Amino acid sequence: MTDAVNPPLDFTGLSDDRIAQILREYNIPLTPDEARKVQREMLKNVPLH
Repeated sequence: MTDAVNPPLDFTGLSDDRIAQILREYNIPLTPDEARKVQREMLKNVPLH
């Protein structure tokens, strides 16, 4: 993670391994499935930071 403005976290089309890596980088304690569920069902779009 950089100190510069970070891009939106969009998990669409990413592998579980890549999503897990991003979640660890941002210190987000979710599984890849949980992150997809938040994006798809709760936010109904690409999450912005």
